[in-house]
Amino acid sequence: EIFQNIGFSNITAGIAKSESIEKYFRVVEGLDDVDIKRKSEESTYEILMDLIERRNLIAHGLESDNLLSLEILHSYTKYIQALLQGIFNIVQNKLAIDRIENTKHHVLGRPINTYKKKYVIGLNSQHILIEPGMEIYAKNAKGDRCHIGKIISIMHDGVEQEYIGEGDDWEVGIAVSEEIPLSKNLEYGVFPKDN
Repeated sequence: EIFQNIGFSNITAGIAKSESIEKYFRVVEGLDDVDIKRKSEESTYEILMDLIERRNLIAHGLESDNLLSLEILHSYTKYIQALLQGIFNIVQNKLAIDRIENTKHHVLGRPINTYKKKYVIGLNSQHILIEPGMEIYAKNAKGDRCHIGKIISIMHDGVEQEYIGEGDDWEVGIAVSEEIPLSKNLEYGVFPKDN
């Protein structure tokens, strides 16, 4: 309900399908991809509901005969970590979408190439001022998955550049922070420094 008040329609479904929760079930619970996809939204939250029930029993003075073993407690902490990571990622994504929709930015388009070892995107500069320290975004075609990070450095013809000017229409290599996924299927853009 808290999340609905700030513009999230069904955050519980989003968390249940988040990469962090899927990774938890794959790594900690040992489920395969087919079993993870079959898992209902309700069953995704069984551990959380168990913790809430245990908390209520203890808060009302009832002693629980079935305390959690260290192994189960460790598994539950991994679950809570995955749950919080899922919430964080959904909120970050929503903030990025809102920023792209509501603030000035320049579209650079799809990359010419990506170099994952060095976190570099090969793009055409599109006559846009680009400099290290600027924020860069990546979004999918639907615009429902967005990430914002920083430009670390810029290369043109093998030479590091302090900036690429508005009059330049060059193919450049832009080293980006790790928040930015690298893919030829994503659209990239930058936010002016005054944003």
